Amino acid sequence: NVNASFCYEFMKSYPQIATMDISDLAKFLINYDFQKTLDLMKHFQSLTNSTTDRSSKESYKICSELFSLGIHLLESSLKALATNDYDTLDRNVSDMSAYAEECGSELSSVIKPIPQLLKGVSIVENVGHIVLVILECFLRKEKTFC
Repeated sequence: NVNASFCYEFMKSYPQIATMDISDLAKFLINYDFQKTLDLMKHFQSLTNSTTDRSSKESYKICSELFSLGIHLLESSLKALATNDYDTLDRNVSDMSAYAEECGSELSSVIKPIPQLLKGVSIVENVGHIVLVILECFLRKEKTFC
């Protein structure tokens, strides 16, 4: 489920992507998602500690925990990519995208949603979807979905 306009705009904003081979592109995207996930996790932790609204605090805590798990998934994804373990890569990136989607749903219940947080979570999810397309269409020998 790749958002084509997001993919185009994202790729266009990083000109160095044009010189990368497919494996390096996947690595770049996973590293990008890792950094974005780490930044968001820290932001969610900070909001959990500073927010007084109980419902919002719980939503931020859930997102913080999901993104904490996601950091480990993305670290493992880089190792899986390096060893051509595409099943693990697929599982980990899919799970991270699902965590981002779940967090996005959680944030919709927050009393005063923060647009930049919603955008960041959406970026993590969308970059993950791009990685999955690269995996299915270019890295795997058997192209089930392409």
